[in-house]
Amino acid sequence: MTKNTKDKRANVSASAQALPGGDGDAVKDLSLRRAPRQARAQETVRAVLVAAGEEIELGGLDRLTTNRIAARAGLSIGTVYGYFPNKEAILGALLGQWLEAVYQAIDSMHPRFGGGLDLISYLQTQIYAGARFYEEQVGLTALPYLSEGVPALHEVVRQHDARVYESVASALRHYAPDAQRADIDAMARCLPRMVHAGLIAAIVEKEADSKRAVEFLRAAVVGMASRLLSRS
Repeated sequence: MTKNTKDKRANVSASAQALPGGDGDAVKDLSLRRAPRQARAQETVRAVLVAAGEEIELGGLDRLTTNRIAARAGLSIGTVYGYFPNKEAILGALLGQWLEAVYQAIDSMHPRFGGGLDLISYLQTQIYAGARFYEEQVGLTALPYLSEGVPALHEVVRQHDARVYESVASALRHYAPDAQRADIDAMARCLPRMVHAGLIAAIVEKEADSKRAVEFLRAAVVGMASRLLSRS
């Protein structure tokens, strides 16, 4: 981990712990006040989350307030509070939205959907698609580290990790049916963390040659996959 990465993680974690609902405070309710069932309500919630991501991108968590989010979204503060009880609920929804998009991107390449890929192609496609996704996500400088300082978000991340593991593990079992179960399990648990950390370093932390860093990541993953196939 680079010094820049450590500094950013420390700053985000400190900012998150300063939020009500952090380690030193009673955990707040992060659920929406009401579900946005109508199209207009759904658009309002979407606008709030987009604005929150943009505010994080511009000023980080330290400067993030519900007033700033409402102003950027072009909404009254009352409208924002009509759906979100507090800033932490907005951050929780934003993190949940991002994690769901990550899961859908990963799972969409599962062999049960067809596509005619082999194991190496499946993994390489995951990496390149992930790189594009990380480049396009607004507010990603804070999102991957947000849950570290907000205990209420730990369960959101745990459930996401479990879903990703099941998707990757079943795909690996399909592509390497004769591999040892322990090897499948190890790779399914290691691969998402490895790819996530590599893409954060290459794209979010803006390494000097991010494309080269992604290629290094691809080569490492292909090496892991080749070992899995050789032990089948």
